[in-house]
Amino acid sequence: MSIVIIEPEVITLSDDSNASVIVLDFESSIKPNEGVPVPKCVYVGKEVFYRDQKIGSGGFGVVYTMTSDHGAKIALKTQKELTENNIEAFKNEVVVWRRLRHKNIITFLGQETDHFNGFHYLKMEYAGHGDLFNFIEKHRDRIPPAFKHHIACQLIAAVTYMHESGFVHCDIKPENVLFTDLATVKVCDFGLARSIRRDKNLVEKKCHIRTGTQIYFTPEKYYGTPSLSTKDDVWALGMTLLYMAIGHCPWNAAAVDDKHYKLWKRNPLRRSKYARVAVSDPAFYKLVTNMLHKDERTRWSMGQANWSYYVRESYPNEGYYGTKQCLKRKHIEASIGTEHKKIRVVEVS
Repeated sequence: MSIVIIEPEVITLSDDSNASVIVLDFESSIKPNEGVPVPKCVYVGKEVFYRDQKIGSGGFGVVYTMTSDHGAKIALKTQKELTENNIEAFKNEVVVWRRLRHKNIITFLGQETDHFNGFHYLKMEYAGHGDLFNFIEKHRDRIPPAFKHHIACQLIAAVTYMHESGFVHCDIKPENVLFTDLATVKVCDFGLARSIRRDKNLVEKKCHIRTGTQIYFTPEKYYGTPSLSTKDDVWALGMTLLYMAIGHCPWNAAAVDDKHYKLWKRNPLRRSKYARVAVSDPAFYKLVTNMLHKDERTRWSMGQANWSYYVRESYPNEGYYGTKQCLKRKHIEASIGTEHKKIRVVEVS
């Protein structure tokens, strides 16, 4: 795909039929109080998408929705001017992300560079139904087991695929899981993702890299000892699943002085919420306890999680959304609403 950056009111296409074009109007593309140029429109293939509304911002820059004349939407992430220190990280994100193609990973649609202003843009699939963090905060521990199972299986499939493809995410958490519709979640944000480091015998090597979100660090990573990056991902995903099950973050750090982590490490069943999970869904409890084992040598791999009884046997592995489908115990009716306002559980006869 060739890229053409053009000045206002000048439109020139290359001979490449798949060319992507950014039309920049520098006076109107800079939003007040942001100082971040946002293109008025971009092309994906032959379809033009126009700037719509801001949906996020942070240290990286801003994210806008872009809408086509047909109502289709994409998301455009504007990277602030990159320094020599992080330009390689940006390039690495693009290299890794564009190689990932999975139904539960946000699709990478392209990268553009505004050489005039020194800004970079990432085009990606739009997920318009919020993230898993806000979903959990809204519903707390009232998420039905069948819905929890459906979400967990999608996330396990996505991270397993990443590891099998030779990459680790390095920042798995509920905030980096997006809903593209009412029952489909996709992993996003590959800014810290990288290749799995292996020795000459293709055995994974331990790393001493402490990137990511500290709450989701493994004990090894928290204390700065070398660890296997794939097992770090397993731990972070296990924490995310446990977070979803009990309705709040299990602990603040996998440290000896964190009382909540100490309770989990010594005897999780002494805490009522963990006990309820173990009684109501023992297959899920076995899954997360193995994903959150304190010793990475014993901790499950993503392959083991993907072949666990919880994923393969505890519910039919057919997905769940659309028409009414019978699960072994319960059916979640499609009544969540566009804002995830409610979840209704209906018994199936």
